Amino acid sequence: MKKAFVVLLVVMGLIASAGNVFAVDNVGTASVKVLTPLALTHSDTDKLNFGSIGLTGSSGTVIIASVGGVATRTLSGGVVGYSDTTNPIALDPFSSSTALTGTETYYIGFPDSATISNGSNTMTVSEFKAYDSIGSQITSFSGVSATASFFVGAKLAIVGTEGAGVYTGTYPVYLGYDAL
Repeated sequence: MKKAFVVLLVVMGLIASAGNVFAVDNVGTASVKVLTPLALTHSDTDKLNFGSIGLTGSSGTVIIASVGGVATRTLSGGVVGYSDTTNPIALDPFSSSTALTGTETYYIGFPDSATISNGSNTMTVSEFKAYDSIGSQITSFSGVSATASFFVGAKLAIVGTEGAGVYTGTYPVYLGYDAL
């Protein structure tokens, strides 16, 4: 019995120390790439402008887009457009002076929608889009650049019963590095 007990202790000792018998030393590595903070500028005098419109009592939309770098307006439904030199249609210009090194890409993002209002009356702006200077729709920038500019267009939803007046509001524009 003593012999079996001694054998059992020796086996248990071997099992307990077996983890160290096969241990291997190695090292891991760590690194980080610090990116330049992005800067986005916007002129307070320029803005996304849907122009002057009239309503016929039914729903519709007003879309501001870019064709060849020039703002265009498309109307649908119960919306009538008026030419107004004091309230011209316009794309909203933004620029970033962050220099890229050629390996980074940054994206442009918008909310799903925003609200513009006149007192208690509201309208919804959605489907925001960014355009480059020649009118192509873009979602990101890449390559080496001292500045990157883009223009914002969007869609305005009309219910048809909104009251007369000037509707204003704000919307966020996001500029960020693509996931690395």
